[in-house]
Amino acid sequence: MIQGHLSNGAEYQGMINIPSPFSYLMMKLTAFGDQVDNEKRVFGRHHALDVYRIIAMLNEEQYAQTKHQFAKYSNDLSAQRVMALAKDLFGSTKSPGIIRMKEHEFYDGNLDIAAFISALQDLTTPGVAD
Repeated sequence: MIQGHLSNGAEYQGMINIPSPFSYLMMKLTAFGDQVDNEKRVFGRHHALDVYRIIAMLNEEQYAQTKHQFAKYSNDLSAQRVMALAKDLFGSTKSPGIIRMKEHEFYDGNLDIAAFISALQDLTTPGVAD
C-alpha cells in the first residue's frame, strides 16, 4: 500500500502490484528476443540491461522461488522459449545479449557479467521442481 500526493496535488492511496521476478524475466527475455536485431528499437539494449538488473536485485528467497518456477513450468511452451532465449542470447560473454548490454549507454564496465551469466543460466536451466 502506498499513499501520497499526485503531481497535481491530489491525495492518492492504492496498491501497486510488482511482477514476480519469474514473470518479469519472462517478459524481458521475450522482449529482448523480439528486438535483438531491430535497429529501430535500438537492438533491445534496454531489455538486455533490464535482464541483468532483475538478476542483480534477487534476494536468496526470490532466487530460489524463480528457479523453482522455471523448473515447475519447464514443459510450458512460453517458458521453454524463454529458457532457450536465455541460453542462446545470454549464454556466454560473446552472446548477443551480453554484447547489447555492453553497447547500452548506461553500461560502465562495472557489472559482474560472469556472475550474471552463471545465475541466469542456473535459473533458466530446467531442473526438478520442489
